[in-house]
Amino acid sequence: MAKDPSDVSAPDQENAGEGVVLADSSVISALSAQGREHFNDVAKDHLNSPLVWALLAEGALLTGSESSDMAAYSYASTGVFLGRQLLEEAGWEPGDTLLWQHLPNQGLIRAMRARAQAARRLGAEEESTQLWADLEELCPDLPQ
Repeated sequence: MAKDPSDVSAPDQENAGEGVVLADSSVISALSAQGREHFNDVAKDHLNSPLVWALLAEGALLTGSESSDMAAYSYASTGVFLGRQLLEEAGWEPGDTLLWQHLPNQGLIRAMRARAQAARRLGAEEESTQLWADLEELCPDLPQ
């Protein structure tokens, strides 16, 4: 039986090919309900969410200044760290996938992508290249 994509419970080991699903921290629902104008309030209530940090990083990258790129790198690094903690808690093991199609997974994936972009802009090409390689391995359905 296929796992319901909206189910954000522990990973279904029987359907390991579907990838690990990270636990939903309720930030997605809060962001949907509160909207953009209340982002900071939602963010303060969900500081452990990789998605919050990924969104902050993506916003900083839009600015295009070196100081914003450094802020983006810091935000994204926080999101990656928190996302990796969630991966471990979900039972992720090297070789497991993390699918983009599962909304709770997008925080870590977006944080990794933002960190790779910020690293490239800051001249850390090797780190950026490694992050992109990690993303391709981790997330087979990563949108381009």
